[in-house]
Amino acid sequence: MKKHGSVLGKILNIFLTVILILLVVLIAFIMFMRISGKTPNIAGYMVFRVSTGSMEPDLMVGDVILSKSVDNPEDLKIGDVVTYQGAVGNYKDKLITHEIVQEPYYDNGTCYVVTQGIANYESDPPVSTENIVGIMVTKIPFINNIYNFFITPWGLLTAILLILLAFSGEFYNIYKMSRQKEDADLLSSKEIKAAVNNYKNQKGSVNNDSDLNNDDAISDSTSKDE
Repeated sequence: MKKHGSVLGKILNIFLTVILILLVVLIAFIMFMRISGKTPNIAGYMVFRVSTGSMEPDLMVGDVILSKSVDNPEDLKIGDVVTYQGAVGNYKDKLITHEIVQEPYYDNGTCYVVTQGIANYESDPPVSTENIVGIMVTKIPFINNIYNFFITPWGLLTAILLILLAFSGEFYNIYKMSRQKEDADLLSSKEIKAAVNNYKNQKGSVNNDSDLNNDDAISDSTSKDE
């Protein structure tokens, strides 16, 4: 039973280690892409967080959406919610998530769509499909609350505690192994000292026996001379 529990513990530790490594790699990748000014893209999928109320009530401020790359711009249709890179006016160099209100059309060889925020009274300037970053797949529920919590000091502290708790078993094993090594080194040192002392004792015993034999020989020799 104890062996079975030990195996399960090792499997759990390996699983948690893999999850932690994946999270670290994912966070590092996202931060690198953000710093370089690019949108994090994993297998064609992206995650965006709504920062304004232009799409209310469908998308509220703080909602997190999952989007995917657009393979064929001509497949876009009215009602699709897309995220695009603004190119003019107040939208320039900003990521905008709005709904398509006019189907794709071509102008001088460039494909365009017209978008509009649900809560806005006017449509946006025509958007080149080359500037469309992704089309919304679904809204991810509860992520906003989790995100808002973990960016607070208490949330950060909770995350650290959860990580420490998850790997507490591994930390204990490392500590236990270090203690065992120290005990083994101490035992080896004691064994060496005991072996040296034993050797000295044996050597001393042999020398004493040799001295006694010499004394006997001298005594015998003296007796014969007399």
